[in-house]
Amino acid sequence: MPGLPWSEQDDQDLRRLYVDPAVTREELEQRFQRSWMAIKSRANSFGLHRRSPRPLSSYAWTEAEEQLLRELYPDLNNSREEIARKLGRTWKAIQHKIHELGISHTRERNNPCQVRRDYFKVIDSEEKAYWLGFIAADGCVYIGGRQHTLSIALQRRDRHWLERFRDIIAPCAKITDNAGPNSSALSIGSQELIHDLITLGITPRKSLTLEWPRVPEPFEMPFLLGYFDGDGSLMQRPGRKAGQYQWHLLGTLSFLTSARDSLLAHTGIELKPPIQAKKKASPNLYLLYAAGQTATIDHALNACGLGLPRKHIALVE
Repeated sequence: MPGLPWSEQDDQDLRRLYVDPAVTREELEQRFQRSWMAIKSRANSFGLHRRSPRPLSSYAWTEAEEQLLRELYPDLNNSREEIARKLGRTWKAIQHKIHELGISHTRERNNPCQVRRDYFKVIDSEEKAYWLGFIAADGCVYIGGRQHTLSIALQRRDRHWLERFRDIIAPCAKITDNAGPNSSALSIGSQELIHDLITLGITPRKSLTLEWPRVPEPFEMPFLLGYFDGDGSLMQRPGRKAGQYQWHLLGTLSFLTSARDSLLAHTGIELKPPIQAKKKASPNLYLLYAAGQTATIDHALNACGLGLPRKHIALVE
């Protein structure tokens, strides 16, 4: 994708991944959504060079390798063979380092919630894009020590939607009722899942920093649909006859500006720029709205049919 600007997060990931011989060219192209020449050029501008895969050995461990081991080892989804391949070492050498670092107790013994830890590794379907958008609006990512958690709380009337998400991501996870006033909540723990969400821009305190993620163009509208189902609304216009609606979307200025551009590209409808929703109480909260052509917007947004039914009224154009 020529001309795509590199974000600070992109550059950080490039510095970490480019020099790792275990990461293939294809994986780098998929992660950065760019050609190999564009990736190589960016890496060379930082003085980065690809390392050739080395034979299994007992060479001195670098800090980067030790950190990679700390990330890989706790997750049972990473087999011994996979860890050894990525580090370029024998399992025996890895075991010595595990005990030296004092992390032998951190490897998970099971996966009781059956978490699909790699679900958001690549956004390659409308369903994945939809749930990524839903998490961007209503999800909360938390990292504390060894804890990596995704939490979502919804109104009790939408418990069935939380169940639908749970059944896809972590079928055996428990949904808790009375987590708040008339609400249901779900928490899913997975270091890999959380790291992938953060790579996509779903970070802690995202309400202040959320940017439009790098979602492939065919999945932009399903992504925006998921976000709308979390932080959007379609309501009867006050003082107007039946069938006239307002379309609202809340978020950061940067995110809504990109959402506006995406809607223009996919529907041909140009909305007014976002405005501050609550200037004094929430200076970082903005509103994108439409008072006309709401039927066209809603139909285009929910073309994939994945939307939360109560958020999408059957409009008559």
